[in-house]
Amino acid sequence: MTRPVKLSESQRLLVLHRHRGLLQRVAQRCEVHPSLVSKVFHGKARSARVERELERALVRARGADRIGKRHTKKTVSAPVQGYRVREFQWLREHGKEYGGHWVALDGDRLVASGTTAKPVFLAARQSGVDPLIHYVEPLDALPFGGW
Repeated sequence: MTRPVKLSESQRLLVLHRHRGLLQRVAQRCEVHPSLVSKVFHGKARSARVERELERALVRARGADRIGKRHTKKTVSAPVQGYRVREFQWLREHGKEYGGHWVALDGDRLVASGTTAKPVFLAARQSGVDPLIHYVEPLDALPFGGW
C-alpha cells in the first residue's frame, strides 16, 4: 500500500484553494461520498483506496512538486559495457596531442577540436552524428584541489 502525501494544514488548504474539484473527482472515481474523501484528506479517516486515488490526484495536480510530493532517490545505473570504447581508446592514444583543447569524437574519428567549447559544439551539431565532446587537460596542468 502506498502512503498518502503528507501535507501540513496550510499546504492542504492551498491544494483545496487551487484545485477545488480535486476532492469531488476522487469521490466520483472511488464512488464514495465527498465527505469521506475530505476526512481521509485531512487525516480524520482511513481508506486505502481513497488514499491511493488522492495521492495520484495530488501528483497530477499542478504544483504538486512544490507542495509536498515525496522525492525518491535517483538510482545511478552502472555504465553500459562497451559504451564509447573507441572514443576513450582514441583519447588514450591521441589525447597528448590535444592538451588544452576541446575535442568531439565519433568512434575513432575526430569530428572537431578547438580551444573553446562553442565552436566545437557547433561543428559537432552540424556533423549530424552523436559525438563524445571532451576537454583534454594539458599535460602541465596542476591538479585542482578545491578550497
